Amino acid sequence: IPKTGGSTLKDIIADCHFKVVANEEGIADGHDQDMDLQLVDVGGYGRAKYVNVDTTTIEGIDRAVQLGLVRSNLADVIVTPYLYESELLFKNGGEDPREGDPRGRLFALFRHPVDR
Repeated sequence: IPKTGGSTLKDIIADCHFKVVANEEGIADGHDQDMDLQLVDVGGYGRAKYVNVDTTTIEGIDRAVQLGLVRSNLADVIVTPYLYESELLFKNGGEDPREGDPRGRLFALFRHPVDR
């Protein structure tokens, strides 16, 4: 079955462009138990840096919201298959009402619908 290229794109973003990524890689080696946000090096992934949250699951998105992932400005790229649920990451969260919600940019990868 042909891939969409998502894994390759994540590798390029992290390893070639040196962007900090929030995805499932960040919770490797028990980092899902960390009590605060931090950058982690995951063995075997070159110079890539990850945030210790898993934004590829609903539970991981909830944890990222609680830890203030977007407000921390640690991640350059957030990878998730849950577009609607990830909106919570960008909500003000009842902090300072004078501040607006942070903004992000969305890009998506799709396989050709016929050539599947």
